Amino acid sequence: MFVASWLARSGSAGTKTEFDAKLALRWAAGGGDSAVRFQSAIRSINAWRRSLRRATFSSMDAFAFLAKCKDLPQHAIYCDQPFPGGPGDKYKFHFTLKQTEQLSRELLRFRRARLVSRFYDHPIVRDLYPESEWTWHHIAGRKQTNDPAPEVLLVRK
Repeated sequence: MFVASWLARSGSAGTKTEFDAKLALRWAAGGGDSAVRFQSAIRSINAWRRSLRRATFSSMDAFAFLAKCKDLPQHAIYCDQPFPGGPGDKYKFHFTLKQTEQLSRELLRFRRARLVSRFYDHPIVRDLYPESEWTWHHIAGRKQTNDPAPEVLLVRK
């Protein structure tokens, strides 16, 4: 699992072929091959251990998951749902506009748990996640194609 998760993804996370990737191989000294990725993962593993020691990961249906989550101050939920207007067919899972709206309503029921959600900055996101309810943190992200993508991390107030 470590090798599949850290070394071979090559920008394919969330796509239909995310675990079919081969190990990266570069023929120049520019970096990015599997050896460089493995060394980076080793250097960062202690930081990940400290950060994630109490984390639980799930790939279950988002709505079923949120229905089970307790709204407690010591809880945090990170939501990385499909982006409105995203790359479409490349990904395994898609949200309709109705599902996107449903998710925003479900997340608003949480008042005490810490909620963080990630999106591209998009008009639909602006409508569904107003700054009166969410703190917007603008970050310089990248698309799967490595093109720049203005992303936002939204934190529930």
